[in-house]
Amino acid sequence: MPTFRGITVFILHTWRAAGGGAHKYSEIFKEKLGVLLEKEDEMVCLVAGCNFFLKAIAHEAFMYESGLPSFVPTNGGWVGH
Repeated sequence: MPTFRGITVFILHTWRAAGGGAHKYSEIFKEKLGVLLEKEDEMVCLVAGCNFFLKAIAHEAFMYESGLPSFVPTNGGWVGH
């Protein structure tokens, strides 16, 4: 059972995490905070996040060209050159 400053901590939360830190630090989260990390695939999370933004903000796009960010207003359609 995890403890924090001598107090027993019950696992009450499960957080979803992606990337190497989810694997590397999962035991520390469990031991110190009583939190279980549910590991998710990084690419699946990236694609899901992009899809969310594309649907939630349909008339805006942000592009990076040559390392410089730029804002591009759209009409809700395809943004490209």
